[in-house]
Amino acid sequence: MRPPRVLRVLAVGIGLLLLTVGSAGGGLWLVGKVEFFAALSRAEADALAELTGEEPKYQTWTAVAGGLNRALPRWHDIDVITGNTVANSVMTDTQQEAEGKTAKKHLPTWGGTLGVTFAWIAALLGFSVWWFSRKDY
Repeated sequence: MRPPRVLRVLAVGIGLLLLTVGSAGGGLWLVGKVEFFAALSRAEADALAELTGEEPKYQTWTAVAGGLNRALPRWHDIDVITGNTVANSVMTDTQQEAEGKTAKKHLPTWGGTLGVTFAWIAALLGFSVWWFSRKDY
């Protein structure tokens, strides 16, 4: 005996939702890791160029990884920015020095991180509205 149609549709819907979330999360994680190694490669090329006195020569894949990282939602940047904000508001200057938090490192901006994330949310929401508006249920 087959389960009722409602249960089959529900099971397929849940399965597709899990597949989408898993692949999107895994894809964003992979792009973030590739960008991390691309940044290391660019820093290495910068150091070599500084020693030789020439312009740095970056590999093509580093530019592609950087472009993807800037175009896709940057979930890890939100964690970094929030952690830095909490550390600045809770820790004293002495505690920050002891933890090594005072080093001036590149921090992502709130505007860029949230702007890209909200743009993706708006685009995907618009796509879903369009998709479901053309279906006859």
